[in-house]
Amino acid sequence: MAFFTITAFLAGLALAVIESTFMRAVEFASVRPDLAVLAVTVASSRTHFGRVMMLAFVLGFSRDFISGGAIGMNAFSLTFMAYFLALTQDYLLTENWTAQLFVTFVSASVFGILFCLLKITLQYEPGSGYHIVKTIILTSLYTSALGPPAFKLIRKPNAPLYQRLKLKYDVEHETIPESKV
Repeated sequence: MAFFTITAFLAGLALAVIESTFMRAVEFASVRPDLAVLAVTVASSRTHFGRVMMLAFVLGFSRDFISGGAIGMNAFSLTFMAYFLALTQDYLLTENWTAQLFVTFVSASVFGILFCLLKITLQYEPGSGYHIVKTIILTSLYTSALGPPAFKLIRKPNAPLYQRLKLKYDVEHETIPESKV
């Protein structure tokens, strides 16, 4: 577990550096895709709930570590978003790109809303309401546009862990075709 935590922390640092340097090239209307949200969304379709929660917390904590803001804002928001993703596992395990697009959009929106609420609660200057809504919607749209390609690139449909999760889902929801029984 320590190796996983250290690896996730280093991955979070790498994602924060990539977002702040390389993502400026693809910036559109002062908005960049959120790679940590995308990473947690894709990881939630590959592994179990506890590991996704740990990954979300460590990625958020490493982002807080680099950002210089209040420690815990990103960690709390990403962890709550990962909890939301556990509730949407029915949609994550489908091979449908529209479901992946929708889940990525909603998870990015949940993260953005929670992050803004925490900023207001901790008395940071959030900015105008129009700017907040525009940023949340555009970031969510941009991140969700990268969702289906990320699922396709990272998730291998024949991976044993994915097959176990899919079989568990099929057994719980009785969606196994008669030919496989």
